Amino acid sequence: MQNQFKALSLSYKSAPLAVREQVALNEDEIKNFSLKIRDLFNINETLIVSTCNRTEVYYVADENRNADIIKLLLIEKGITDKGEYFAYFQQFDTQFEAVQHLFEVATGLHSKVVGDLQIPNQVKQSYQIAADLNMAGPFLHRLMHTTFFANKRVAQETSFRDGAASTSYAAVALTEEVTQMIALPKILILGLGEIGIDVCKNMAGCEHIFFGANHSFDPQQAEEWAQWERMITHFLARGYLCTLDIPISAVEEFNDGSLCDYRNFVPQIRVSVPYTKLWNYNTMLKIDDKDFDATNPGVWCHSLHSLMSRETFTSWDDYKGDSKV
Repeated sequence: MQNQFKALSLSYKSAPLAVREQVALNEDEIKNFSLKIRDLFNINETLIVSTCNRTEVYYVADENRNADIIKLLLIEKGITDKGEYFAYFQQFDTQFEAVQHLFEVATGLHSKVVGDLQIPNQVKQSYQIAADLNMAGPFLHRLMHTTFFANKRVAQETSFRDGAASTSYAAVALTEEVTQMIALPKILILGLGEIGIDVCKNMAGCEHIFFGANHSFDPQQAEEWAQWERMITHFLARGYLCTLDIPISAVEEFNDGSLCDYRNFVPQIRVSVPYTKLWNYNTMLKIDDKDFDATNPGVWCHSLHSLMSRETFTSWDDYKGDSKV
């Protein structure tokens, strides 16, 4: 099996975020793409790693199928300008190069934070998918277990991971450094993914977590709902006070979930009021319970003038000066 293992990689080193997002694969897409590689190219051993920073395909084949797999991936993602995107991929045509790259990725040498602890787990998850699909044969099984053993030795016998353990860990460390002179600092975390969750987990002393502050909660599919619910439930179950900014259009579907079963969950319903500056100064805002009868006097009223006053509310403009972490 000399020189049969090959690989291709698109990562943060070669492609901007917009491109990485376009070619990224979720778990179901990884499974479907692996099966298409098998059926179209007669490749029976494939490992696909896809994270926010990289999408990579490792495979065992007599022929070099890198170009064919890249074309197939771009077609699957609906990308028509294939010539431009080819330049973003790094191709490893020899077994030595492909194996070396896999070892370096799996140990965190190619992570944004060198020694990142997330990537070994992500590689293991990808290997599990390949095994479940019966697409991890003798070569890939042996290679992956050798990779995991090497990663374990690196962690136990070197000081490689004595610093920041992940991007989220580094973000928390920097945040704590710049806010150490501020009493009860308020920190805005943008992002629903794994790194955003880990930032919250690593934020020592955090008591109240506000989700969806940038109007990001507006799920359209069941899987999106489940993703938000799993993330927030993780913190509710550990005693954190959690608030979620919920658009009024999503309230009925939201109430079918389990978050409201937690007493430490404080939902915030978002209602967009049009043309506030055009209304009379004395205009009042009334919120009715839609299940009450037509004579319902309203359960809450507030002067619309308060909405016009930028001193009363935190303006989104206040966040524009924040530094990226």
